[in-house]
Amino acid sequence: MTTATLRLRKNRAGSGLAEIRRDAELSSGCFSKVAPNGKASGSKLIERRKLMDVYLGADPGGVNKTGVAVFSPPSTLVSMNFSSVQEALNWYISQIKTDKAIAIGIDAPLSWSIGQSGWRKQDLHIRSKYSKYRSSVLCTNSLHGSCTVQGPLLAIEIKKQYKIIAITETHPKVTIAILNNSSMALPNLRFNRNEHRRDAELSAWIAFCGFANQPNWRCLNMQHPTPNAHFPAGPACYFFPS
Repeated sequence: MTTATLRLRKNRAGSGLAEIRRDAELSSGCFSKVAPNGKASGSKLIERRKLMDVYLGADPGGVNKTGVAVFSPPSTLVSMNFSSVQEALNWYISQIKTDKAIAIGIDAPLSWSIGQSGWRKQDLHIRSKYSKYRSSVLCTNSLHGSCTVQGPLLAIEIKKQYKIIAITETHPKVTIAILNNSSMALPNLRFNRNEHRRDAELSAWIAFCGFANQPNWRCLNMQHPTPNAHFPAGPACYFFPS
């Protein structure tokens, strides 16, 4: 397999995990209770426990452009490309038993805004704070259907398969660009050269960073919430380096 190595720094695993149950009715669209810094606080819907069994990643796209990945900390990472949500689901199930506790990072918007052009506060925050990358952060109305439709569809369908699952939206290209120009820890992993497989692998790693409480990761859905946002696939986070 052809791989590319990013600039690496060692990263230490966190001591716990915020576990979100799929049937929890969370009015915030992410966590029911959140501390001012954006981290999960105490709630009967959020349990502290050992690390998830595994972290999945997805980069929804078109024919042979739907990247999927499985990350088992600290370093086991596998990925593939497919052409549909159904093929992606079949592959995940073939890799990970449905009784496992999983988290998934999906490179697609998992919330929609009723505001002008579909702009979300989260995206506007990224464009403002990291103006160098603003052209890579678009409103949902400007994105391809393979992203805005297939992403939530994948989240909906995978929740039917796994009893314990936590979901986060990701933006892997901007995330890794920011990390490469910061003092934050980068993954000690080798990523595939194929764009879609790489973005899926990064999304799985971002899910790990967020839900395993790695330092300096925050949920944008809580820090910069969009008024009256709709979450078509149910509760989801949006972890991003702070």
